[in-house]
Amino acid sequence: MQTQAIDDPALDDDVTAHRERAAAKLDQIARDAKEALAFQGIDTPLFFLVPTSGNAILTFGTTLDPDDDLWSQVADVVASVVSQLIGLAGTRCREVTCATTHDQA
Repeated sequence: MQTQAIDDPALDDDVTAHRERAAAKLDQIARDAKEALAFQGIDTPLFFLVPTSGNAILTFGTTLDPDDDLWSQVADVVASVVSQLIGLAGTRCREVTCATTHDQA
């Protein structure tokens, strides 16, 4: 499983406003990301979350375990989609640690 958080380190004061825009456009983010990934020949299902605290504006992940090169491509595509829809200038993706009950014995 892979998870990434998107933020814009230059916009510390506007995180709440950007989160509100992300939440309002969450379905569109998911649609546009799926379309952009398909255009790149990437068929990786994703989920998206808008956090209520911290620096992240949006978190996305997959329950699959793509290799690092593929996940890097996914992150670039999703960051581009989010940047355009939310109006961010300098997004960055950073790893988020996660686990599922599926992985537990």
